[in-house]
Amino acid sequence: MDQQLRLGRIVLEDTQAVHQQVTVDLVFQGNDVKGGIEHYGIWRDRTEGSVCPFVLNENGEADFGSGYSGEDRIYQFEILTAPINLGGQIGWRCDQYATQLKIVSITQLV
Repeated sequence: MDQQLRLGRIVLEDTQAVHQQVTVDLVFQGNDVKGGIEHYGIWRDRTEGSVCPFVLNENGEADFGSGYSGEDRIYQFEILTAPINLGGQIGWRCDQYATQLKIVSITQLV
């Protein structure tokens, strides 16, 4: 049986710095995030007012591109493999930084 696709928006807060949020629009197939496609999101610092868009690639990497510092900034983001539930925590890391992001909002868009 083919499962219907739907779009959801997930908002997460950094457990070490709650003023920093990640919002990502995900395509779901059934209860799972659909793999093999790109998803789009933003990282936001509510204190500084900074907003940085990224592409979540099919490997679970949040790719910010090279527009901010001249070098690609890529973070491992475990949202493609982790259970999606309110209050759940998802890993977010790069070579210099690692944290857990807590899901604070789940909204079905379509």
